[in-house]
Amino acid sequence: MTSDASWRQEVVKLLRGGNAHADFEAAIKDLPAELRGKTPKGAEHSPWQLLEHLRIAQWDIVEFSRDPAHKSPDFPSGYWPTTSAPPDDTAWEKSVRAFRKDLKTMCELVENPSTDLGRRFPAETGRRFCARLCWLPTTTLTIWGNCSVASSSGCLEVVRVGKGYAIPACR
Repeated sequence: MTSDASWRQEVVKLLRGGNAHADFEAAIKDLPAELRGKTPKGAEHSPWQLLEHLRIAQWDIVEFSRDPAHKSPDFPSGYWPTTSAPPDDTAWEKSVRAFRKDLKTMCELVENPSTDLGRRFPAETGRRFCARLCWLPTTTLTIWGNCSVASSSGCLEVVRVGKGYAIPACR
């Protein structure tokens, strides 16, 4: 295996999660529907807000990676939902499906040898594909990881509330 292929394989592993962190599927598994809109004590956001933030940010990076003319949402307001809870179970499931789809797309982009991971984006001075790409596993793993602590905005989060973890008193 070439060093390029090996590096791509490692990045995909990071995107999919695991190793020392819970992956996306493990993090959302067994999360009771009634807790999706609850903000744990000491946290800034509910699981719904975090899921939507991840979905929107990942979608933006995928689209920007495929189309340099893509228009990103306003920052930071366009990267967060307006409510702390999903309107219904269908909205939660739709967001989960969209996150999975875009994660799959990003992994395919990384795995494709014709994707230049070092290319610069014309709209962002000095930023490269890999810089945008590396934001995804860092944010996903720290927000959804079983150690649970920092969002891309630098806010501390406490979000691992699935099976085996107690959620602190919600505010």
